[in-house]
Amino acid sequence: MAPQVLYLLFAVLASVFLVVNAGVVPALPRGMLTKRSSTYGEWKRKQAARPRGADIITPVEYYNGAVMNACRVRFYPIFYGTASDWTASKQKHINAFLGSFSTSSLPKWYDIHFGYTSKDPVSGAVKNITGYPTLQLPASTTPNYNIRFNSSINYGDFPAVVEDAVKSGYFGSTTTAKLLDPCGIYLILTAENVKAEYFCTNFCGYHDSSTIGDVRIKWAFTGNSEVQCPGSCGIRSQYPQLNTIGSLGTDAMITMIAHEVSETITDPFWDAWHTAGDEAENADVCQWRYEPTLGNSPNSVNKATPYNYVAPYNTAKYYYQIQQIYNVRTKKCAGKV
Repeated sequence: MAPQVLYLLFAVLASVFLVVNAGVVPALPRGMLTKRSSTYGEWKRKQAARPRGADIITPVEYYNGAVMNACRVRFYPIFYGTASDWTASKQKHINAFLGSFSTSSLPKWYDIHFGYTSKDPVSGAVKNITGYPTLQLPASTTPNYNIRFNSSINYGDFPAVVEDAVKSGYFGSTTTAKLLDPCGIYLILTAENVKAEYFCTNFCGYHDSSTIGDVRIKWAFTGNSEVQCPGSCGIRSQYPQLNTIGSLGTDAMITMIAHEVSETITDPFWDAWHTAGDEAENADVCQWRYEPTLGNSPNSVNKATPYNYVAPYNTAKYYYQIQQIYNVRTKKCAGKV
């Protein structure tokens, strides 16, 4: 082959390499790793390489970004799937958890967030996260109420799902209900037969922010892993001796929701609280760690399912296993203050 042809071929290959590494291929989102992803394997190797000791973990530190302390946080669950997949009882199992943070006394898991702060970039004033979040229920228990549905969804589609849901009246038909909420966390929760990008292959859930019009929204995603990856993101992968409390899929989603909600509140734009280097967030450094159980759930299938969190909801009580998160005050993983 002539030298000129070789040179031209080398130049073309080099330009392709530069294009790929210049950001054309998007970076992976921030989220809870599956136990089978290469990313999780690398995280485990880093964990194993750290010095032995009592609960030694990488510290989560502040990097001058904003946390969600400007107003009271509101949760907006979007049940994405068919009516047969997202039954009313499954929705209630999720809603009971999201609505429990101001009422559950066993334990005060959410209170760990009150140790996180952010600094005003102009005045320099430091402000803590305060107050318990509220829950905004959908206007109907019919999944996909007033929104377009697709059985396959990509990472870049989630902001449009949120906008479509809000503006079409998923949370109500009033003018206020149809406005995007800068204080909200929109939770896109996909049913077991919905294929979502990165779900099960790399992540069990993830969170991000997007600007729609003049509002920068915060959103998070997790899916029902019961059909697609029960060994990677399922309840038995988290806590192998568990039998189902609600259903295998929704039980697994609870700890994923807790993971992504916690990270969205403390690091909504990926520039506030995380570790140095690999930039793991406050729930990442504690994933797959659980608080000691409080007993066995009275409403589980065989009455022998351990739980570590109780959510009173209406006249009933719901029982869950949720992961620990990083307590910035004690610098340890914890499930309560």
